[in-house]
Amino acid sequence: MRRVAPVRDSRTGVALLPWVFLAPAGTETKMDLTGKPPYKAQMRLYQDWLRDQRGLKFTIYDALWRWLTTDVGIFKQSIWDYFEMQSPTPHRAALARYAMPGAQWFGGAQVSSAAQALRHVDAVHAAGLPAIVSSN
Repeated sequence: MRRVAPVRDSRTGVALLPWVFLAPAGTETKMDLTGKPPYKAQMRLYQDWLRDQRGLKFTIYDALWRWLTTDVGIFKQSIWDYFEMQSPTPHRAALARYAMPGAQWFGGAQVSSAAQALRHVDAVHAAGLPAIVSSN
C-alpha cells in the first residue's frame, strides 16, 4: 500500500482518518463526502486489489459474496494481505479448522489491534495530521 495525498472533507477541510487515504499502490483516490464521484469506497479498492494482485474479478457483488463464503480461508488470507497485517510470528494458515463453533483462524499469529490501528502514526504525524479523530 502507499500513502496518497491526505484526503480532506470537501465541506469542512478537516483531514480524515489515516486509513481513509491509504490505498493499494497505483490507486489514485480522491474523496468528496458530498456523495458524488470521484471517490472509491473501500470495497471497490479491495475488489481492484483482488483483480490486480490475485487475478480475481467480480463484476457483481453477488459473485464476490459467493466467493468469500465458499473460499473462506482464501478470503481471510486476502484480507490479511490487503490490510498488510503484521505479526512477529508467522501464521500457519488463515483457516486451520472450519467448524462452527471452534474455527481456528491464523494459528500462530500474534496481532495487537492497537499496534495495527496505530502503525501509521509516524507517517500521519510527519504529514501534520492527527492520528486519531474522534467526535461525540
